[in-house]
Amino acid sequence: MISFLNNLKILLRPQSWLTGLISNLFFILIYLIFIQNSKELVILVLVYIAYQTLIFVYSYLLNTITDEKIDKIVNKEVGLGKFPKWFIYSLLIISGLGSFGITVLFNLAAIGLLELGLATFYSIKPTRLKERGFLGIITATVGSVTLPFVFFISIVGENQLMAVYFTIIIFFMQMIREVLHQIQDYPNDLKTNTKTWAVEVGNKIAKGFLRLIVAVFLLSLIGSFAFGFFQGLFISVLGVLWTINLLFHSMEVSLKTDA
Repeated sequence: MISFLNNLKILLRPQSWLTGLISNLFFILIYLIFIQNSKELVILVLVYIAYQTLIFVYSYLLNTITDEKIDKIVNKEVGLGKFPKWFIYSLLIISGLGSFGITVLFNLAAIGLLELGLATFYSIKPTRLKERGFLGIITATVGSVTLPFVFFISIVGENQLMAVYFTIIIFFMQMIREVLHQIQDYPNDLKTNTKTWAVEVGNKIAKGFLRLIVAVFLLSLIGSFAFGFFQGLFISVLGVLWTINLLFHSMEVSLKTDA
C-alpha cells in the first residue's frame, strides 16, 4: 500500500501543485472574509478545492503522458511505468469529467469546457501550446488557476470590483510560477529540444522578464488600499511574504543556471 501511494505521488506530482493550491486557497479565504460572505462558506471552499485539484491532476497527468519520451531522455522518473495504462487513462478521464461535472452543477459549463480545452491543447500535438512561445505561458497561467478562481467568484457572485482585483493578483502570481518553472526546466528543455518560451528567448531574457513581472505584481498590491487601509496593508504584507518565500526557495535553483 505504501509503495502504491509513493508511486502515485510520483505520477500525480502533488508537490508541484499543492503550493499553488494552498496559496490560492489562502487568498480565496481572504476574499470571503473581506466581502463578509458567510453563506455556505465551507461548501464553497470544498467545491473550489475539489475543482482545482481535479484540474491539476488532469493537467499534470496529461502533460506527463505527452512528455514521456522527453522525460526518458533526461532520465526523469514520472511513474508511468509503475501503473497499467488502463489505470492511468482512467485517472485522466475521471479527473477531466469530474472537473467538468462540477461546473455543470453550477451552470458554468462554459468555464469547464474552456478549462479542459486549455489544459488539453497545452500538452497534446499538433497544438501543444507548451511549445508556442509566450502563448504557452499565458495558457498555463489562465488555465491552471485563474479560470478556477473565476469559477469560484462566479459561485459567490459578490463584490465584482474586488473579484476582478483578486483575479488580477492571482493571474500575476501564477505567471510568476510559470516563468520560474520554465527557467528551472531550461537545461532539460534545451537538452531535449523542447521549444518553451524560455528556450526561445534565452535564460537571461527569461530571468529579466521574471524580475519585471515580480515588480509589477508587487506594484499591483498598492491597488488593495482602494478597499481600505487595513485591508490594503494586510494584502500587501501577505503578497510581499509570498514573493519572498517563492523566490527564496525557488530562485536558489533557477538563478544558478547559465544564460
